[in-house]
Amino acid sequence: MERLWERWVDLWNGDFAAAADLVGERLEARLPRVGMPEEGTLTDGAALAAWIVDFRSAFRDARFSTELGPFAVSGPDGRRYLVARWRCEGVWDGGTALGARAAPGTRVAYSGTDVLRIGPDGRFDGYWLSDDQLGVFSRLEAPVPAWT
Repeated sequence: MERLWERWVDLWNGDFAAAADLVGERLEARLPRVGMPEEGTLTDGAALAAWIVDFRSAFRDARFSTELGPFAVSGPDGRRYLVARWRCEGVWDGGTALGARAAPGTRVAYSGTDVLRIGPDGRFDGYWLSDDQLGVFSRLEAPVPAWT
């Protein structure tokens, strides 16, 4: 399980080819509603890798590391899950994402938790993300969206 998590972190750190090895043919992704791809658009490894490429284009030298875990757990559905807390540090390269007004070169650091469901083929078929969006919005001087 630890190796699966290490490869997941590698993917987020720029090893985009890892997506093909890690993600099954069909991915169920549940992400925060604000600042993320629309629900139902991250359906496979290629779509996930494309999203990560896009994310990394806004944060120069983004580096993900593990803060806690990974933990292997069994869900109420009898399936295996991998859970870990991560940290990302990088430099904002600018742009207008989310109405950010921070100057290019602004250092950003934030944390989150990933829950990854392991499919019958040993690859991830479910992904749930919870991250510190409020901290990112604040650091990038972006207007805080009204969550409903």
